[in-house]
Amino acid sequence: MLKDERLKTLCEAVRGGVTVCDVGTDHAYVPVELILSGKTPECIITDISAPSLEKGVNNAKMAGCGEKITAYCTSGTLGVAFDGETDIVIAGMGGELIAQIIEQDRRLKSPSFRFVLQPMSKAEELRCYLAENGFEMTDEVKIESGGRIYAVISCKYSGTPYSLTEREQLLGSFERKGDPLEKGYSDRVLSALKIRLKGLESAENRNEAEILCIKAQINAASN
Repeated sequence: MLKDERLKTLCEAVRGGVTVCDVGTDHAYVPVELILSGKTPECIITDISAPSLEKGVNNAKMAGCGEKITAYCTSGTLGVAFDGETDIVIAGMGGELIAQIIEQDRRLKSPSFRFVLQPMSKAEELRCYLAENGFEMTDEVKIESGGRIYAVISCKYSGTPYSLTEREQLLGSFERKGDPLEKGYSDRVLSALKIRLKGLESAENRNEAEILCIKAQINAASN
């Protein structure tokens, strides 16, 4: 049983009874847990690193579920054979890289897929990409792991682009008022913005347009 809250939340966010594809799987902890718990009948694991993928394959074999896992050494989902409804988990990497992984495989712009995304950084860039490219965000929860608070975003493709407010870009569209993790997440975002603003204001060649942009983001995240 998984003890890491981040990994547990990823497992909770996927649908039951469908194939799950874990991108950048490394040790394949999530797929193994999903299969052993009976939540999913089979999993696909991918990793661009052959040694990392091998760790995941070996871990699945040691857990007794190797025959229910199909492995691909590839970038994201390129070349993966999908068959029917699939949940795709992309976690533990930067938001901009997650967006690139989705964008590079045109097949993913389909209602056949559901996505569980957990950016380690630049979550605002990922949210903007999803909105601009017609991926409807259906939920977002904040979780704490290793002393840091992260966002786990669930979404599906609708094909209809939409706009986010500045606050939604920075903090998400599903803020749970009174949740201390939401407060901790917004505090971290605000702190990073203020540090960035201080650096911009003390720079020899001040970028006034960027300074105004950061001030607007601080105001949006504060209210």
